Amino acid sequence: MSDIHPFKLEIYHLLEEKLRLKIEQIELDLTGISESKAGDSKSSAGDKFETSREMLAQEEQRLMQQLAELRSKEIALQRLMQSEKSSDTVQLGSLVKWGGNWILIGIPEGALSAPSLKVMCISADAPLFQILKGKKAGDTAQHQQKSVPIEEVL
Repeated sequence: MSDIHPFKLEIYHLLEEKLRLKIEQIELDLTGISESKAGDSKSSAGDKFETSREMLAQEEQRLMQQLAELRSKEIALQRLMQSEKSSDTVQLGSLVKWGGNWILIGIPEGALSAPSLKVMCISADAPLFQILKGKKAGDTAQHQQKSVPIEEVL
């Protein structure tokens, strides 16, 4: 991992932190749901109790799914970092400056921002990656009927 470009390493760490914070929030929400379920007692209004329990169960299921997706992204990010290799062509794990914007390919997490930094994190299945794949700095890629230059590939 020591061969990773310092700017790219900073992006990896920002993405790691974003994922960690999201996971912590979901875990807190799940704890709250567990406490709510434990605190609910069956009242004489049985239907209201059952409806409340069902809503909590649905929310818990939704959060568990989100948690699994985030943990999967964490694992994918660790794999990208561990398998980091220098390449001058756009591929999985590349950090690409294209049309003035930075794009990290491999982890679909949307926008990642920090002071004076904005990166769009996309999956390898994204149509934009298919447009950029295999190209080098100095090449152009067609997007929305415009030819846009690839400025840098890390």
